[in-house]
Amino acid sequence: MFKQLSLQNRIALHYMIATATLLAVVFAAIYLIVMDTVYLNLNGTLVAEAGELLKNIDFRDGELHFVHPEEWKEKEHVQLEVDPIFIQIVGRDGRILKKTENLFDKQLAFHPERKKRAFFNNMLAGSRVRQIQVPIHDASKHVLGYLLVAIPLRPATMVLDNLRKVLIFSFPVILVILFWFTRFVARESLRPVNRIIETAEKITLTNLDERVPLPQHRDELYRLISTINRLLDRLQDALQREKQFTADASHELRTPLAAIKGTLEVLIRRPRERDYYEQKIRYCIAELDRMAGLVEHLLMLARFDSGGVKPRLQIVDLEPQVRRVIERLQPQAKRKTIPINFEASSGLRVQADKSMLDIIFENLLSNAIKFSPEGSSVDICIEEREDGVVCRITDHGFGMPEDQTARVFDRFYRGDPARSLQNSGFGLGLAIVKKLTDMQGIDLSLTSQVDKGTTVRLYFPSVGTEGQTA
Repeated sequence: MFKQLSLQNRIALHYMIATATLLAVVFAAIYLIVMDTVYLNLNGTLVAEAGELLKNIDFRDGELHFVHPEEWKEKEHVQLEVDPIFIQIVGRDGRILKKTENLFDKQLAFHPERKKRAFFNNMLAGSRVRQIQVPIHDASKHVLGYLLVAIPLRPATMVLDNLRKVLIFSFPVILVILFWFTRFVARESLRPVNRIIETAEKITLTNLDERVPLPQHRDELYRLISTINRLLDRLQDALQREKQFTADASHELRTPLAAIKGTLEVLIRRPRERDYYEQKIRYCIAELDRMAGLVEHLLMLARFDSGGVKPRLQIVDLEPQVRRVIERLQPQAKRKTIPINFEASSGLRVQADKSMLDIIFENLLSNAIKFSPEGSSVDICIEEREDGVVCRITDHGFGMPEDQTARVFDRFYRGDPARSLQNSGFGLGLAIVKKLTDMQGIDLSLTSQVDKGTTVRLYFPSVGTEGQTA
């Protein structure tokens, strides 16, 4: 049954059950304490009355005598008033020796087995009384008889009955009020949860940027909503990366696929010369190679964007790192008779990922060679400054206007088509470089002038004197 209740009702019900148990214990303790106090007062009254009577009782020659006989004539001993006192004296054998007039033909209960002072409840003429039984001793401590004193329990029982009725009546009332109050508090406390549900129900692929409003109090619900919002951010980023990858791949693959398809369709229309077939097949192979390179670059960007690849930062000697990249690209530079001028001091250490540095320098240097005219040069300069190390790669190529430099790190951006070289690439190299430098905390900037060239600047923060491998 509990499984079908809402969360706020379950909270209220569980709280009510716990409170009911606690209230039952507290109410029972209150009732027992009041009852004990009432009987303690009654016992005190009986003890005081019995003490006064014992002072007036005297046995001489086996007969009962009273020092002050007028004690028996007091009003509460004669009449049945609101609080009458009943007195009875019995011998050791239980024979009644004396009793007050207000007992009439009734008598108080005597328990011969109780040799010491004892308190007990009894019935007298259909009414309950509280009674004390006290032994009467002579000078030698021999029991001569027993003094019985009783007072009505009706006033005490009225108090206890009224208290019991109040407690029994208030118990369910308190629980009902507590249930609805707790339910109200639970509903207000769970209002942010309801907002989470409402927001989650409204979120679709078209409005994935919607977020759950944060509550005012920084409590557990605040942390829960913050966590959910961060989860939605990650989901949105993943979806955006997927959409970007799909759009990029479809956009860039459409042209080479169309070209290959058109070439093959032309080839099958009629027989051709062998040289013609070889020419077109080499063209198709070149286009397939370009497509493979494109897919490789896209997959690399997708891995970096997803956060699945983390930089392994370590202390790297920059000068030999750059020299190895220059050696790999020397054949490409020689084909265009472009000398690569490298100037750097030895021992310049930076904190970076070695494999990522290879990709960065290879892309930057390859771009510089690609966009430089034949016979020009590419200059690489690495110098140390007080706050870090700066590396500049400068070409003397076509350059670009200032309004385009801010977009060169965007994916598939190739600048002004009139200044681009044929088969100049996919426009992904600088996007990859930007991603890798951001991941390693390297500052990347680019300046360019039309027909004068372009300079790319890499700034590596200082690593201090005690750099260690990460």
